[in-house]
Amino acid sequence: MISTKTSRLAGSAKSLIRCAVFLLLPATVHAQAVLSIVIDDLGNNLSAGRHAIALSGEFTLAVLPHTAHGVELAEIAHAAGKEVLVHVPMEPFARIAMGPGGLSTTLPEKQFKRQVHRNLDAIPFASGFNNHMGSRLTTLSEPMHWLMEAVTTRLQPLFVLDSKTSPRSLLGHIAQEHKVASISRDVFLDSNRTRRAIYEALDQVENLSRRRGYALAIGHPYPETLEALSQWRIGLESRGVTLVRASHLLAAQRLALGRRGPTHPARKPTSLLVAEQHACQDHQTGDRECPNEHRVTKQKRTFVKPLAQ
Repeated sequence: MISTKTSRLAGSAKSLIRCAVFLLLPATVHAQAVLSIVIDDLGNNLSAGRHAIALSGEFTLAVLPHTAHGVELAEIAHAAGKEVLVHVPMEPFARIAMGPGGLSTTLPEKQFKRQVHRNLDAIPFASGFNNHMGSRLTTLSEPMHWLMEAVTTRLQPLFVLDSKTSPRSLLGHIAQEHKVASISRDVFLDSNRTRRAIYEALDQVENLSRRRGYALAIGHPYPETLEALSQWRIGLESRGVTLVRASHLLAAQRLALGRRGPTHPARKPTSLLVAEQHACQDHQTGDRECPNEHRVTKQKRTFVKPLAQ
């Protein structure tokens, strides 16, 4: 009888200790997953840009340099409290125009770096930049080193978002070599512009953020995308995910990598290994875009469903 009571007391004591340890853990351990949505290609269409900026929540806006409305939209976004990135045009595999300020393999080093500075100077209030197109340029070591050498000479520190228009992109890796903070795109939202496909991509990135702790998606100021985002945003926090600006993912990424530890490197998703067997090309170029690396299958929908098509 005594031994039975003793074992029960010991078990209760252990349970209390476990509860106490849990309550004493840092708040970040229990924190909600964080998710960032970057809306690319602002600058050419004033109305579309205004609609993107007007979305409720911490959406990040990537603005093309040297465009008709780029400066104005960056100023409006900043005034609205939104984060601004420079959407730097880089050479794709496809033979199409990159737009003003394009960085190409034909530029010698000095001219290349000069163009980098012109692009970054062209958009005010930017805290970082990401690549527009770039399926070819981002896979080449030398121009990526030139890019980072130019970035590190600037007075204002910038972070880089690798849009991953190629699974072989070196942009993020070389940024780390130069001690430039970097994050990478996980999902493209609107490679297929149907509402159903956009909602499925949102579901995919939301589930990834809950699984990993953070995630980032890129979309464009299409009417279908903006409509889906305005509906999807409703009740996001109640689903366990917080929408944050892209720069805030840097801390979440460091935390997740720190938990994983040096002896437990991130496992590359199978779908990314498959994707790397194929040439991955640019969004909106007429070529096949880089597929989303993270796949979520047979997940129950957790937000407002799109209207029937």
